[in-house]
Amino acid sequence: MRDRAVFVVLLLVVAFYFWTASNGKPFGVGQPQGEESFYNVLADALRHGQLHLRLEPRPEMFELMEPYEPARNDPFRLHDASLYKGKYYLYFGVVPAFLLFVPWQLVAGDLPENLGAAILGAAALFVWGLALRRMIRTHLPGTPLWMEAGALLTLGLANVMPFLMRGAVVYEVAIAAGTLFLGAAVWFLLTAGEGGRPLATGLALGGLCLGLAVGCRPNHVLVAPFVLVLAGPAVLAPSHAGGPGATERRGRAALALLAPLLAVGLLLGLYNHARFGSWTQFGTPYQLGGMRPVPWFDPRALPTAFYFHFLAPPVFKLDFPFLLPHGAYPGTTPEGFFTDSSTTGFLVHAPLVLILLFAGRLLRGAPVEDAARLRFRILALAAAGLALPLLTSLVFAAAAMRYEAEFAGFLILPALLLWIAADQSTRGRRRVAVRAAAFLVLGWSALAGVALSFSGNMDVLRLHNPALFAALAGRFEPLRVALGRLLASDQRALVRMRVAFPERLVGEAEPLLSSGDKEAHDVLWVRQLGPGTFAFDL
Repeated sequence: MRDRAVFVVLLLVVAFYFWTASNGKPFGVGQPQGEESFYNVLADALRHGQLHLRLEPRPEMFELMEPYEPARNDPFRLHDASLYKGKYYLYFGVVPAFLLFVPWQLVAGDLPENLGAAILGAAALFVWGLALRRMIRTHLPGTPLWMEAGALLTLGLANVMPFLMRGAVVYEVAIAAGTLFLGAAVWFLLTAGEGGRPLATGLALGGLCLGLAVGCRPNHVLVAPFVLVLAGPAVLAPSHAGGPGATERRGRAALALLAPLLAVGLLLGLYNHARFGSWTQFGTPYQLGGMRPVPWFDPRALPTAFYFHFLAPPVFKLDFPFLLPHGAYPGTTPEGFFTDSSTTGFLVHAPLVLILLFAGRLLRGAPVEDAARLRFRILALAAAGLALPLLTSLVFAAAAMRYEAEFAGFLILPALLLWIAADQSTRGRRRVAVRAAAFLVLGWSALAGVALSFSGNMDVLRLHNPALFAALAGRFEPLRVALGRLLASDQRALVRMRVAFPERLVGEAEPLLSSGDKEAHDVLWVRQLGPGTFAFDL
């Protein structure tokens, strides 16, 4: 019964993912997706036995003196493709194409990238949900059902996946796939050797998934050491027993963990070498983008990335969807630093993770099982969540809200565990206060995730399905009115005026009064219905 209830919550969130990715329209399964659907183009090339795309660069590209200069190649380039020795390649990770798009094409033709992102995002929530379930039932076995279900709901809505799904294309597919395999690696390493499972198998699958995460998003190699730390207790456990063979058993466990990871790394290196003649080159120097990137290891990128990923505030408006992502840096960003204006800091829209600052105090008196291991796991997960965006900024100077999905799980998962531990360690009025605070903070995190998903990165829903957007706005009109009465100052004025109407208006309608600014305003129009008869339209 407990698993069924949690599974229902999972299905509801997954259904929201698919609805968000579709923008309320059919996915277009089986229809040709065109050359801008990069993962379909890459899958088509792989099926034909080649690593470069089956798209020829325009001849004008080779007539440019500086073909990689954004201002010069703009009219002719295949945006964000990598041009190398007269061929187009993709720097996007090959794993989603190989594991999802190629098999799909063999069976049903092109896979719409928004549907691919929804599939991968749903799978990501499933594995991160498994990790949450395992840690709750291992360390906090007395957790009520409603609390476990609420934790999963919060994880699914506050993890930036709803935002990622809106208008998903190649970028979001790669991020969703990387998030999936990072979550799978966490789950396999947490459960290796538990419940009668073979230790070597769990470690090997964890290492394999971590390697596949790097194959989706190369920057995940930076977080790999932090994720591998989760396997430390399982790898070192055989040595605790002492006696002959303990060191050998520990060595076999380490080999089971690292061998698949290194094997995937070797295959990725061969893939890069076959394309660009370098084991570590993914194609970013040859990328035909809109700007030149900041040089590697530029420390100026760190504060900029931290601000956008953690502190940038949203914009609140008294119009649906009320909360809009908006990234405006208070200083000067380094030249070449890519920023997406549709960005809200993670600590602002998911403040539940701030509980991690009090982890030591909360765990000190909480009735948890194996408190030392739980403390170790929370520290490792939180360290991975902080390291991934900051270390990435040193090698890829960019900040966008969609990138937050990559590290969100590492921070939300331990935060939810601490929330449950704090609840179980209190009684009476203090527990009521803790639950009230948790309801407000977790509720805000979930609602903010949903609200930000309606606009997404490019306001896709309003632009591509205005009828649905207008229908949703109509449903929320009572809330808009209530918020306006609560938050907007009531300004009234009594003005006496005399209006003289001509015998005939010059135009079909003429403005009489207006209120607002150029971007948003109300106008009181005058229309002439007939001789001497006028009407007002607001």
